[in-house]
Amino acid sequence: ESSPFVNRALSSYSVGSVFKLVVAAAAIEAGEDSFESYCSGSLKIGTTTFSCSNGTAHGKTTLENAFAHSCNTYFIRLALKTGSEKILRMAENLGFGKGFSLAEGFDASSGNLPDSIYTDGMLANLSFGQGGLLATPLQIASCYSAAVNGGTFIEPELVRSLVSADGTETVSDENRYKYRALSPDDSEKLKNLLINNFTTGTCVSAKPEGCPAGGKTSTAQTG
Repeated sequence: ESSPFVNRALSSYSVGSVFKLVVAAAAIEAGEDSFESYCSGSLKIGTTTFSCSNGTAHGKTTLENAFAHSCNTYFIRLALKTGSEKILRMAENLGFGKGFSLAEGFDASSGNLPDSIYTDGMLANLSFGQGGLLATPLQIASCYSAAVNGGTFIEPELVRSLVSADGTETVSDENRYKYRALSPDDSEKLKNLLINNFTTGTCVSAKPEGCPAGGKTSTAQTG
């Protein structure tokens, strides 16, 4: 009640496991999507022990299974194998660390994407969206849009219409800033991971009747 005009869609927050899509994208691009590992429910990196939700042991795990069941230890190992530079570059390609001006008076926070990762522990945190990473709901939506639309990142913009000199109104996205973030083949693989979540993964209970859906669950810890 003390801040009723805070636009939460444009404000930045801790991210959580939705960031695993970015790690998966970087790994797929690097040819690491066949990587397998064994999850015992926790993994020690340096002096820190990282755990899966409720300490669940997922056993022998592939990318598809790990994504469907949000296995933290798999994504830590996958991130270490893929490398921080590739993951950070992919995150930037998919809109993290960028502020968007949707229209006059509607500016979205740029959040926070680390410039570099210095330790395995930092990379472990980043692999499932923790640490210093911050992003807006708008950035997440833009990231997932690019991941499944064939790989094109389309900078979000708020436009009612374009008006010509004679007063004719038309709606067009010709002037929107776009670029290739992923290959169409990689985009298709990510889309299948997201759809699988609604078939066998943590999103099963949210599966709609009569149409396909895809998505990723996420719980972000703060403070």
